[in-house]
Amino acid sequence: MPPDHFPLRLGLLPFLKHARHLPAQQPLRPVYVLGNPSADLDSIISAIIYSYFSSSAADRTASRQEQQQQPAPVARPHVPVVNLPDVPAGKELRRLRPEFATALWLSTNGSTQGAAAPDGKNDAVAQLLAEHVLTAADLRGQLLQHFPKDQGSKGLLDSTLVDWNALPFRSTETPSKGSIEGLQDIADLAVIGCIDHHVDESFVHLDEALPEGQPRIIQMGPGSCTSLVVRELRNRGLWLDQSHDSSPSSLIEEAKAAKLALAAILIDTTNLTAEGKVTDVDRAAVAFLEAKVRAGDDPQWDRTAFFEEIQYAKQNSLDLLTVDEMLGRDYKDWVEKSSKRTPGKSTTKIGICSVVKPISWIVEKAQEEDDTPKTGRNSSGAKSFLDKLRIFSQSRDLDVVAVMTAFTSSTDGSFHRELLVWALDEACAELTKRFSKDFASELGLEDWKEDPSGSASTVAAALNSDTPSLHIWHQTNVAKSRKQVAPLLRGVFAD
Repeated sequence: MPPDHFPLRLGLLPFLKHARHLPAQQPLRPVYVLGNPSADLDSIISAIIYSYFSSSAADRTASRQEQQQQPAPVARPHVPVVNLPDVPAGKELRRLRPEFATALWLSTNGSTQGAAAPDGKNDAVAQLLAEHVLTAADLRGQLLQHFPKDQGSKGLLDSTLVDWNALPFRSTETPSKGSIEGLQDIADLAVIGCIDHHVDESFVHLDEALPEGQPRIIQMGPGSCTSLVVRELRNRGLWLDQSHDSSPSSLIEEAKAAKLALAAILIDTTNLTAEGKVTDVDRAAVAFLEAKVRAGDDPQWDRTAFFEEIQYAKQNSLDLLTVDEMLGRDYKDWVEKSSKRTPGKSTTKIGICSVVKPISWIVEKAQEEDDTPKTGRNSSGAKSFLDKLRIFSQSRDLDVVAVMTAFTSSTDGSFHRELLVWALDEACAELTKRFSKDFASELGLEDWKEDPSGSASTVAAALNSDTPSLHIWHQTNVAKSRKQVAPLLRGVFAD
């Protein structure tokens, strides 16, 4: 029988193994901590770190209770969930999120020196994920045992959102209630808290309506949600500067958690160097976490080497994916009420794909997938890419799709962004033009120009020749990520 709560002072991996098998129905109902649907590194790690320290909240008072010969309090269990509705933990998760596999492996298997980063053939890493990680697909399998579809009953799960603050499927009757893809037919989620660094969607209850002790932290600015999670845990006394338990084993476990948290922050802030993305919240979190690592692991721990291994895994992860998987890998969408802006349409659905390769690279990959003969710079690759982007968008009922790329030039090492916006519904075409007119200066939008290989202008010409409702730019204001661009694009369509 799985335990119905967590023993105090579990290590990080034992905690994750317990959490993966915790039953949904028990006297002490778990809180499911859920990152956003892009399931990026920041979302996954925010959920893990918040769950780990919230589940062992009683640690900070246990010693005092023991001195008074009183039973130590049992914290309500928190279960981190990777928000992937069709990907079970294991080999597929490793293939689709190799940077997370790398971060978890390095954080829990020693320092970066001499540690082998996981690759596509390392079954030990897939096993690590399968035994210690719960995805939305895995959770669905568990819930079906308690709430069979043929019985017509749905479960109700308490949930805390991290790295987002609104569910995609929302109750029309009950505030802060809804569901996610993969669970909407078997379970509703009652959102009892959130920690996020995106625009407030006004979905989560205000503080006074939340259960006691549950956070409602929505603060734009910090580069990483994990930084906000660390700050919240410290403020609530759940992760102390000086641990009550200073035994070597306890310090080592704290160091593992600190490394994992650092992985998310360093990737999202490019090792604290990203222009316009690094705040004092991020710097304070990194300083705190580095102190934990050095106290429990290795005083000579190399933060840059750690960052570079995870960054390498992320940048090369797309080689293992199809174009469709690449577009969906870091994807978010929104539905805007737009009856006043788009006649004949009550809503507009907008999706944004973030990719860490240039569009010309994606076009070439699309061409290779279709086995189109390479005859130099021609339009066949562009057509393959457009076809795949159209199919991707239609499968999600999108009216407008955007692709944002962010990459480092192989020639001079400079950082670049590109932005593609396509109004698939012609009713939205004029508003996409308005977007470019209104925000060209703020985002530094410039039409594609010839690059050294000559591919960019050819691809741009091919893309624009048959698709006048599609626009593609170099985004010279590289400080503006999806977190800043999405509200601008959404605002153009919203009533």
